[in-house]
Amino acid sequence: MSFNHYIWKYLFDRKLRPASDIEAAYQKGILTREERNEILMVTEGSKEA
Repeated sequence: MSFNHYIWKYLFDRKLRPASDIEAAYQKGILTREERNEILMVTEGSKEA
């Protein structure tokens, strides 16, 4: 995973950035598809628990 992935994951996990910002980062090429999916999937799993 890239350094950007860790930054975005940190911000998203602490609710400092919404899912739409993660998607925008992916669209701009900041995050890869795998990085985007990993960040968003972890949260979806925790919502169901």
